[in-house]
Amino acid sequence: MDIECNGLDELVKKLRPDTLIGPPVRKAMQDASILMEGEAKKEIKRVGAVDTGRFMGSVTHSVAPDVVPLWARVGTSVEYAPDIEYGQNPHTVPLAELKPWARRKGISENRVGAIQQSIREVGTKPRYPFRNTFRKNIDDVKQIFKKVLDDIENRFGK
Repeated sequence: MDIECNGLDELVKKLRPDTLIGPPVRKAMQDASILMEGEAKKEIKRVGAVDTGRFMGSVTHSVAPDVVPLWARVGTSVEYAPDIEYGQNPHTVPLAELKPWARRKGISENRVGAIQQSIREVGTKPRYPFRNTFRKNIDDVKQIFKKVLDDIENRFGK
């Protein structure tokens, strides 16, 4: 007894990750990471973590290169990013480094010594620009990924 299954080749073709799942997942990853990159830059401004603009300008996103990407990254490669995100323990900052910063911020040179003393005694406070961005925008990211299921369903029906 033979059983014939018509359309099996077409079904297998539709189920391939590169045609059914990959494109909508990649679009969602891209959309979510672009959203988070933009919102992170806004949050960096909001928390007052802009000095020269280097930190904010360095925030970028990337999506895994796989057929079905399983991760996206929004971040920065500047070495002082963790200090902004998490703050710093007490330490001594040379006055020669603090004075140009104070000038850019419009802070009187008379206050630089007090700022140096505060950093030496208590460190710097965390600003959490990336953590805040994630918390504020997680619902929007979830909405982006909910649309993936609809897109896959529509692709499967083609």
